[in-house]
Amino acid sequence: MTRDKIQEQLNGKMSWDASESEVREWLSDKHGIIEKEADEMIAVGMRAKKATIRKSSLIRMTAALIAALPLGFFTWLAMQSSQRRAASALGTVCAGCLIYAAKNLVQILSGRCDTAIDS
Repeated sequence: MTRDKIQEQLNGKMSWDASESEVREWLSDKHGIIEKEADEMIAVGMRAKKATIRKSSLIRMTAALIAALPLGFFTWLAMQSSQRRAASALGTVCAGCLIYAAKNLVQILSGRCDTAIDS
């Protein structure tokens, strides 16, 4: 198997939250890759994982902000017409969108997420 194919599989394993030690063991046992070469491949895999996290998080953050804009506007309209129940419901959903956008902003900045990533 070529190094490029192995790197592609390694990147996939890291995207699905395999630990560095699991990946190192897999490289050693299955492909005989150890020490410096394994370190280099793992570093490439980590960079690819962070790039994928940032890309996915940017898309989700943008969608959440786009959803929050009209929700915020309709919340404001409901408040102006004294429809407090509607304003409360819309405001809650809008706040949820903004919190979700903030969570994704943190992931963009850190390049980390709590779960396996969907590319």
